[in-house]
Amino acid sequence: MKQLRQAALMRHLRAHGLTTVDDLASRAGASHATVRRDLAELEREGRLVRVHGGAQLPPDDQARDEPVPFERVATHELGPKHAIARRAARLVSDGDVLDTTLVEVPVKRAMMRCADRVVLLADHGKLPGHGTLRVCGADGIHTLVTDDKADPQVLATLAELGTEVITA
Repeated sequence: MKQLRQAALMRHLRAHGLTTVDDLASRAGASHATVRRDLAELEREGRLVRVHGGAQLPPDDQARDEPVPFERVATHELGPKHAIARRAARLVSDGDVLDTTLVEVPVKRAMMRCADRVVLLADHGKLPGHGTLRVCGADGIHTLVTDDKADPQVLATLAELGTEVITA
């Protein structure tokens, strides 16, 4: 019960950021005291930071026990994402097929098998890949467009494997 409640608290923090004890207690159907105990335990584990009346994720949130909700990923670090998109737009020609994250993995794999060139757009937070669904390995990517915060060792490894690395 406690683990499920704490996992739900973390999912809510990842989706919404700074959250109050009142909101967390209401969502969890638990008392304020129970939520405060949960927050204290999660803070000791380094998974969150308590603030007056609530909690938020630590600035360097590295906890990967639950996938980050898409609505949070889509709105986080927009500057690098826009730079990547602007740079990648120069690679697109009439007739090219563009994919979105909403296409199912088997469809992505089939599209990649038929493609002359596979270009991956990924900000530094996606490298190295650690998602729950593997689409392909590094050998399936011809070109990577990323931002200047990406780990240089990861980029060097990809380049050694034959991937063209473009930094936006």
